[in-house]
Amino acid sequence: MKPIALAAWIGFLALTCGVAQAGSLTFYPTRAAFDLAEPGLPVQSFDSANLFGQDFVTQPSPLTSATNDAVFAKGSILPGLKIKTVQPGSVTTALIVFGGGPVRAVSVGNYWFGDTLLLLFPHGVAAVGANVFGNTAYGTSFAGKITVQVFGGARSLGGKTFTEAVGGYEFVGVSSATVPITKVAITWASDGDACTFVSDIAFGTPVAAR
Repeated sequence: MKPIALAAWIGFLALTCGVAQAGSLTFYPTRAAFDLAEPGLPVQSFDSANLFGQDFVTQPSPLTSATNDAVFAKGSILPGLKIKTVQPGSVTTALIVFGGGPVRAVSVGNYWFGDTLLLLFPHGVAAVGANVFGNTAYGTSFAGKITVQVFGGARSLGGKTFTEAVGGYEFVGVSSATVPITKVAITWASDGDACTFVSDIAFGTPVAAR
């Protein structure tokens, strides 16, 4: 193998090392590996949010492309994405829009500790990738476990548990080779009060697959 080709192959292996198969799902260890395998996806940022100079604000759920309020102007959320929270007994369905945290970007999370944050894709997508962390919208993100479950319609396609270091965050990247992904459910699974937050959500069908 020629030196240039060998160097390119070594670089590819370094990026994709740790890619895990789970049934029809493929999980990617880093955003770089995800972007290499699933190129050209639009990315939903929340940096346009109006936080009124505060660390965080509350936001009605769900958050969609139709949202038009004091925090997110119409057009801030990409079509094909809906974010909401489900609450097993909590007192609110609100979301939090958080301007701090380890990802150095505005994030959206569930308001009530222990609730599940849902990323919904009504039309179905082939791949989803996002930065995820557990926090209370104050201070350093927590050390603990975050569970991710992936669905195609009513069918569970599989899931994975991620371990987050204190002050850090996890990249959750997944693609489905068969059934389109319509829902990703994210839950803080460790002891202690925490909400789950996401930012920079890439989703859709990769350019190479169109």
